[in-house]
Amino acid sequence: MERMTKVMIRHNEEERKFFTTVEGVECNLKYIKWNDLVWDFISSFIPQTLKQANELRSTIVEYALNFVKTKNARIKASCTCVQDYLVEHPEYRSLIYYPY
Repeated sequence: MERMTKVMIRHNEEERKFFTTVEGVECNLKYIKWNDLVWDFISSFIPQTLKQANELRSTIVEYALNFVKTKNARIKASCTCVQDYLVEHPEYRSLIYYPY
């Protein structure tokens, strides 16, 4: 299996997204910030036509989760790619926000 070229993930707080550009296409993970303590990941855009799209998706989600962790915040995973990542990576489940 060919390894993905290292990509630089960026955070744009104004547009509420984590993103990178690959092959001229912006790939992103968008969120809503309920407050400083709860971030809701609501959607992602990573075209399946991109080479190694699944690895790219994981890279963006992992970066975003680690970023939220540094803020001592919690997440709501409305986006299915974040839900799938949490199933595969139980070490991040402590970040899940439980309102009750």
